[in-house]
Amino acid sequence: MKLLKFLHKWLSVIVGLQLLIWLGSGLFFSLMDHEKASGNENRKETVQATLKDKAHFIDLSVILKQEQAQGHQVNSVKLVQLLQQPYYLINHQKGLYSHFYNKHTLINAYTGNLKVIDE
Repeated sequence: MKLLKFLHKWLSVIVGLQLLIWLGSGLFFSLMDHEKASGNENRKETVQATLKDKAHFIDLSVILKQEQAQGHQVNSVKLVQLLQQPYYLINHQKGLYSHFYNKHTLINAYTGNLKVIDE
């Protein structure tokens, strides 16, 4: 019986300390500024350059004629910028969700060359 009283006392102390630590840390996190805990103070701002010199872009109708001549169906075309270069992102087949099969082509907006992105 003495062993049971001894274990009960010390287990109660351990559980009580855990409860106090849990309550103290919960109170601390609820009162502290959430902006300081967000981890964004060292984050770099990524500013993309605006697409300039649009007069030198290849006409989109020329690109679309090339794609149709190759027998590709074009669902949508979007002007995107990758590594400070403008590209036409042409969608040939779009799956219902992003993890479904999608077929895209990247074409340089200045030169009209196909940009191959592989593994």
